[in-house]
Amino acid sequence: MTFQGLVPYYYLIKQPNKGEEVNHCEYNNMVDNPRTKNGLCRTGEEQCEDCREKLLIDVFTIHYTICQKPWLCHSFSPSGGPPYSNLCGQFHEEWFRIRKDMEIENETWDDKLYSGNKYFGFCKGSGAKAYIAIEKKA
Repeated sequence: MTFQGLVPYYYLIKQPNKGEEVNHCEYNNMVDNPRTKNGLCRTGEEQCEDCREKLLIDVFTIHYTICQKPWLCHSFSPSGGPPYSNLCGQFHEEWFRIRKDMEIENETWDDKLYSGNKYFGFCKGSGAKAYIAIEKKA
């Protein structure tokens, strides 16, 4: 019923043996802890990569679960917060940068409307009510 199930369904049912497993820290990065409370790798391997330490430039797709949706206008501290804070902040910043580029391209960008707010001006505080939605063109 969601896109998350569509890709596995396609490669497990419709095209068996045609898919290839990819690095989950590069594709669908959730910024999750790679280890259980017992210290074991969630992948079952001896050594596991910590997706929270991945560089933004090395991530191709993002899964906004732990980081939450950008339009909820969360604040992430690069230091002193949970281990995922820095990368989540970068993921949100990138999402808003892409939105800004889209608004500039569509000629809906308004320097006055967005000035002084965080995330390129799209959040006038924290929480869903602080989000400034895309204005429809008349």
